[in-house]
Amino acid sequence: MANKKTEKCPFLSDYGGGYIRPDQWVTEKLCAIISKKENSELPDKFWNLPQWKQTFRRQVQLASALLILYDAEPISRALKDKRSYNLRSFSAFNSVGFFAKILDEYQNKYEVEKRSQLDSEELPTRSTNVIPTHKTRNNKLSRLKNIDAQTRPVQSG
Repeated sequence: MANKKTEKCPFLSDYGGGYIRPDQWVTEKLCAIISKKENSELPDKFWNLPQWKQTFRRQVQLASALLILYDAEPISRALKDKRSYNLRSFSAFNSVGFFAKILDEYQNKYEVEKRSQLDSEELPTRSTNVIPTHKTRNNKLSRLKNIDAQTRPVQSG
């Protein structure tokens, strides 16, 4: 757990651990859900407590295996989903097809959002207060009018 944000530790811990790895961050979210179901709250640095130590370590291992296939943000969103209300372990994503479908759904949404952000960054922005000018094509009639205007003197009416 780092004091400064790095590539390895990009997420800020909700429980006083500084900046943490993605597998630890996702495991914090899962432990918070488990404690909520048990009608208790997680204290700061709960992973050092004897009742949470083994659970946290095991879930971090499962989360790191899950992060090979999925990103951290979709996993967090899948944990918040109402359909995964009885989820107690990350092993359910690998063993139960229902939870895997939920996670696949959130992963696909996340990838679409990510692509659209990259596309919007690449496109140049244009000024909206400048009215584009309409270029007239130079056809035979317009060329004749230009020649006629140049050769004839201005007539008054």
